[in-house]
Amino acid sequence: MIIIGILVAIFAGIGIWIGNFFYDLALNPHGKLSIPESEDGGEKLPFETDFSWIESSQPKNVYIKSRDGLKLHAYAVEHPGTRRWLILCHGYMSCAKSMSCLGEAFYDMGFNVLLPDARGHGESEGKYYGMGWHDRKDVLRWVAYLNKVYHHPPMALYGISMGGATVMMASGEKLPKNVEIIIEDCGYTSIDEEFTFNLKNLFKLPKFPFLYLASMVTKMRAGYSLLTDGSALKQVAKSVTPTLFIHGSDDHFVPTYMVNKIYDAAKCPKEKLVIQGAEHGLSSWVAPDIYKKKVKEFVERYMTPEEKAGKTS
Repeated sequence: MIIIGILVAIFAGIGIWIGNFFYDLALNPHGKLSIPESEDGGEKLPFETDFSWIESSQPKNVYIKSRDGLKLHAYAVEHPGTRRWLILCHGYMSCAKSMSCLGEAFYDMGFNVLLPDARGHGESEGKYYGMGWHDRKDVLRWVAYLNKVYHHPPMALYGISMGGATVMMASGEKLPKNVEIIIEDCGYTSIDEEFTFNLKNLFKLPKFPFLYLASMVTKMRAGYSLLTDGSALKQVAKSVTPTLFIHGSDDHFVPTYMVNKIYDAAKCPKEKLVIQGAEHGLSSWVAPDIYKKKVKEFVERYMTPEEKAGKTS
């Protein structure tokens, strides 16, 4: 019995160590380890290093409190003469400033732009990455902030990669009617499926026992399960908000088959764009004209025309 007890303690200790290792690797912003998002070994996407627009536009620094008391930060760039607002959600291990080029594109399209730092990223507080699940409720807080300050303007949600998953997960919540459209680019079906795929793809490891151990630790340290929480599939099935789903045909980090599963699951008015030859997060870079044309058409089809949106606040 003593020997059995010692063996159980040893295996339990190993399991906890493995769970904490993968938690610190994937979800701890203050850890020494990290999983690269991009397929080229973790280098930034081309547009993520150009901060010129956000730095030259003199944005307001704005803050809100999350449901669990975190101080969350965003940049707000106001556009004269329009009431439309876009909430622009960045990807995993990125930050609001890295979305500067995309923010500029939507600003030029006629949007005020809010660029939040997700919890645990940039200037926002947080001891873990929410992978879109807890972040979805943070997005609702930003929506409420814009409604309060700018008097319920026509609003769009946009996200890329983890940000894409975030806005899809938010879509299944009770959104105000003035959130008129959602655009997601290369978001994943669920935290479970994304981590399972990359355990095999990046580390050649099976889901069991590794993801189960990591999920156990994540539940204790971050309050959510990697196995049962964070399904974009389930959330889009509840959504009534028109959604544009975008993906690259050569995405090997969030594999392209995921967009087809998500699109089929969505019950809302929906459209899909797959950019041929684009790797993860690079659809707008590979085919900017096609990308912008599709987004603009979607905005014009589903958003309240500017002349009917009321006076600028």
